[in-house]
Amino acid sequence: KKENSEHHYASVKDCDDGHATSSTDNDRSLQKSPMIHPTTTLCILVMIDMLSVSIVVPLLHQYYKTSGVHSAQQRELLSSLFSSSQIVGGLIIGALSDVGILSRRNILFLSFLGSAVSYALIVVGGLRSIVFSRVLVGLVKQ
Repeated sequence: KKENSEHHYASVKDCDDGHATSSTDNDRSLQKSPMIHPTTTLCILVMIDMLSVSIVVPLLHQYYKTSGVHSAQQRELLSSLFSSSQIVGGLIIGALSDVGILSRRNILFLSFLGSAVSYALIVVGGLRSIVFSRVLVGLVKQ
């Protein structure tokens, strides 16, 4: 028991602020560093994604008007492009995930990044930008 106490006193170091700490105390403080749990990060990212969808989707009609999409047939075509590309994107991303090319984490990053680029394209305006935007968000948004 005497050896343990001598080892403890031998490992005590003086800090710059004049307090003495042991190396085991330093190890414990490193282990307790604040980290955001991955589940918390995922919840925050999903909340941001849902917020962006809830902001963009109600404004799509207005963006369509400013881009020259006036008829109901054109709007339906854009909606069909989104739905069709979502089916194709789901098949492609699923196949890439099955063979191990994309991990779950990379799929989430791809989805968030693709959605952000798509929403930025909507703001740019123009018919081509909106068509490309709806196809892109359909491909990556799973």
